[in-house]
Amino acid sequence: METKLSKWHKKTGVSQIHIAKKIGITSTAYSKIVKGETTPYVQNAIKIARALNTTVEDLWGELTEENKN
Repeated sequence: METKLSKWHKKTGVSQIHIAKKIGITSTAYSKIVKGETTPYVQNAIKIARALNTTVEDLWGELTEENKN
């Protein structure tokens, strides 16, 4: 299943490794977050959203017609 976070990576072209390094976690841990296998701590969710120039709500909030793409 594709997560909103993985869609955001495809849309922006920003690598998972880049974001993992930028927020200070391992690429393995970040990959699990992107795949939806684990949920990030609130602090990391905020860091991820800021690193991708978006909001936590856009990445993990309820899926609506507006944010499906």
